[in-house]
Amino acid sequence: YGTPYVALLCYAVIYSILVWVPFERLLILDMWVTGAYYTTTLALLVRLRSRSDLEHTGFRVPGGSLGAWTVVLLPALTWVVALYATARKDWLAGTVALLSGSVIYAIMHLARARRPGDPARNTR
Repeated sequence: YGTPYVALLCYAVIYSILVWVPFERLLILDMWVTGAYYTTTLALLVRLRSRSDLEHTGFRVPGGSLGAWTVVLLPALTWVVALYATARKDWLAGTVALLSGSVIYAIMHLARARRPGDPARNTR
């Protein structure tokens, strides 16, 4: 049925390891990673807005450019304050959590590039 069994097995391994981490630390790590995700997603709003033709799109942010920047900067500043508040105790775990996505992406990219006949592979 096309079940992503590799992803499910990876989730199972990761969650089995995270069972041993205290709940308070899990909340802090989740805040670090989720904050990074939302900040990146909101920053894309400004980037895509500057690159697209706004006359022909149906999506608009009220307030023009100032409204778009407000939508990005307020949550980003909130995340930075939360990082600062937790960084003294959890900077190592938070940094590892933030960098883990890039490491996993690089590993998956290399693994996919070496697989012959993969339709998702970048062929030139």
